Amino acid sequence: MLSIIPQRIATSQLPAQQLRLISTSSYSLSGHNRWSKIHRGKAVEDGKKSIRFSKAVNEIILAARRGLDPANNASLASALRNAKSLDVPKDNITAALAKAAGPQGGDSDE
Repeated sequence: MLSIIPQRIATSQLPAQQLRLISTSSYSLSGHNRWSKIHRGKAVEDGKKSIRFSKAVNEIILAARRGLDPANNASLASALRNAKSLDVPKDNITAALAKAAGPQGGDSDE
């Protein structure tokens, strides 16, 4: 009768390539896909943040066309409060206000 169970081979008889596959270390591949998991989630969050920032900036631009003084323009004051609550960077807010103010001190092409 032939035995279906394969015979055990001593590790010293295995070729070097097969010996390398036998590894008991748990750290050899740890973290190999860590960044791939992080960047997928980061891309989703950055996309959502970009949409929120764009809406806030557009709201500022529309409100600033009625006047650049938040004390006299309630919609601008509300838009600025909303932008600050969404953590829109100051640079984006100042750029939106400058865009709403239009070209200053130069000849316009329009």
